[in-house]
Amino acid sequence: NIEVREIFKSLDSVAVSLDCDLGKVLIGCVYRSPSLNKKQDFQLLRFMKDIFKDEKYIAKFCYGDYNLSHVSWVSGTIVDNDSTNETFVRQKRYLDLVHELGLSWLLTTETTRRRLNATTGTLQESLLDQLFFTDESLVNEFKLGPHLGKSDHATLTTELNVSHPANLEENKASNEERRCWSKVDAEEILKWSQELEWDFQQDDFEDMSVNDMW
Repeated sequence: NIEVREIFKSLDSVAVSLDCDLGKVLIGCVYRSPSLNKKQDFQLLRFMKDIFKDEKYIAKFCYGDYNLSHVSWVSGTIVDNDSTNETFVRQKRYLDLVHELGLSWLLTTETTRRRLNATTGTLQESLLDQLFFTDESLVNEFKLGPHLGKSDHATLTTELNVSHPANLEENKASNEERRCWSKVDAEEILKWSQELEWDFQQDDFEDMSVNDMW
């Protein structure tokens, strides 16, 4: 069961609630535009705080393009912090929220955006996208893929462990023929293996198929 949650109001972000085997899971996707004014930035920050403090969800994941270019995700700190610069101050508020809520993040040194500077001709590589989450054990793996359309951001695909394996395979396993290895005749296998010719030479394989060689 999937339900779209009206959390972010008119901002360019969305959240959905999923009913999974483990319980309710919330997945958000955020776009923090660099052109947000101070009020809009505070609003987005508050919405994110509300998401991660909502206790009816067993896990929360929030993907997005956060444009936190002054954050080092290796150390979890602001780089070249300047308390007089509004850009630094705003980005530090998001980082402070991540630490306050005890959130984990996925990416540390990867590049999620590549852009060619038309003036200098240099390739700019940045880590602007991120995934914040509440439970590390539920993120199995991830991969960065090619951009979509005219976007210069990579796509981020993750595998989330929110379904119980026993439930996923229940129907398949009930109708599937399975071998019972505990009933194998071990003595017969040993006898058969002793009768095999184990002394092979390289020339013996020249006219044999893969199956024959095996």
